[in-house]
Amino acid sequence: MKKYEFHTLSEMMPAMDDGPLDELANDIKEHGQKYAITLYQGKILDGRQRYLACLKVKATPIFRQHHQGDPLQFVIASNIHRRHLSPSQRAAAIASLVTTGTKGRPELNASREAFNQEDAAKLAGVGRSTIQRAKTILDHGSKTDIKALHSGEKTAHEIVKGLKMTPVFAVAIPG
Repeated sequence: MKKYEFHTLSEMMPAMDDGPLDELANDIKEHGQKYAITLYQGKILDGRQRYLACLKVKATPIFRQHHQGDPLQFVIASNIHRRHLSPSQRAAAIASLVTTGTKGRPELNASREAFNQEDAAKLAGVGRSTIQRAKTILDHGSKTDIKALHSGEKTAHEIVKGLKMTPVFAVAIPG
């Protein structure tokens, strides 16, 4: 069987822990795969957990191609409200796309759409401060902090309170 890579957009969403992944794998083994895995540009756009579960129980995965619409919007629509994600987890998924503060809309990146904080907050269904906290963690947090955010183990607020960040001082250099 051909091995598939994950599209970068699919990695916006948090991965399942081993327990839920095992449950999904056992369900697929017992009842079959209910929803197709979506491919885009030869990579998995949506359904990476289903793919891993199929591999785990040696089931042949069912695939479909993404042909219409924006792939980013597809991933968001397929996952952000369907999955049981906390507000902090939704913020973390969307905050990686934030490239500006509260004003302006940046140019689009070749691989992803970029959002300002307000657009991201609306998309994730959270407040702008939750997006700001998640973005701070993604940009400055440790791997442990980021993992805790994505897994839902801690909220963005709890993690930011514990971050030890070095203040940045502006220095004027005489010219």
